[in-house]
Amino acid sequence: MRRLFTNLLIILVLGLTFNIHASYAQIVESDDNLDKLRRVIINDPKFFEKSKYFSKIFKGINPKTGDKIETSVVAVYFNYDEIVEAVNKNPEIKSIGNFAWGFEFSKKNLNGLTAKFTGRKAIEACYKHAKKKKLSGGECIFVDFQNNLGDWGNMHRGENYLYKERQKRKILSSGKIDESDEMLNKLYKVIMNDPDFIKKNKYLKYSKVGKYNKDDIKTMALAVYLNYEKEILDLMLHPLLLELEPYAWGWEYSSVDSDYYNGFTAIQRCYKDASKKKLSGGECIIVDFRKPTGDAQYPALAKNYLLEERETRKVIAQNSKKSK
Repeated sequence: MRRLFTNLLIILVLGLTFNIHASYAQIVESDDNLDKLRRVIINDPKFFEKSKYFSKIFKGINPKTGDKIETSVVAVYFNYDEIVEAVNKNPEIKSIGNFAWGFEFSKKNLNGLTAKFTGRKAIEACYKHAKKKKLSGGECIFVDFQNNLGDWGNMHRGENYLYKERQKRKILSSGKIDESDEMLNKLYKVIMNDPDFIKKNKYLKYSKVGKYNKDDIKTMALAVYLNYEKEILDLMLHPLLLELEPYAWGWEYSSVDSDYYNGFTAIQRCYKDASKKKLSGGECIIVDFRKPTGDAQYPALAKNYLLEERETRKVIAQNSKKSK
């Protein structure tokens, strides 16, 4: 019952999100407008002076530490819908007004956000800056990505990440995320190979051993706390971003062989871990179901339960439509 309520709540929230974005359907998010907006932001006099974007960063120098860098991403705090509309109405716009920003740098030459270069530091620095400037009514959005910094022979004009913001909003307004087997298998691998999970959780260890204390383990289930839609969306926009937001987990086992596991105890433990870590915006979902085999080469038969989650969500969505 709790599971059904949680999923119905998600549908209502998503429906509200989609309606909000649909109200901005008339905003012209053309390449020209987004390129213009990017230029206005990075050429803003205050940003130009205080960020040292051109005097330091473009030369491959971290403006705070002086270290050599090759990649950067900048997040900017502003009201996307209002500013894009303003750019469309006024082609000669020179400023978007007061805004905040935050950077993240890498000493490696990268082609996009990755597991170790997530952009999270840029977002956090941006919101911290916005709070300091007492700004409101906006959000921190990735605007510009640069690589080959300091290498004038290979340096290009970077990548306008406002295109990715446009793509994200189109996906949200359509209500359709990529839940293909390929995408869910990718998300499953990201979860199961997360370094923090492997280091701190003994789920995989016991599945290989096949025993917990003196009990024989016949089946196991792992529940993970995550924002299902957001994690899929992030992988759609940034295919190299193979890292989750901080998440929690819980698992359980049974000495009885079965082909199905409701994972109730695993989910309870997962929510307890999420509460301890003060996480919000997600839910606990059964991600993995496995049977230890005792075979050294293939120690467990594992199943990606995100595929089951997808089917559960489809049924709930269909029932929700019928009830309207």
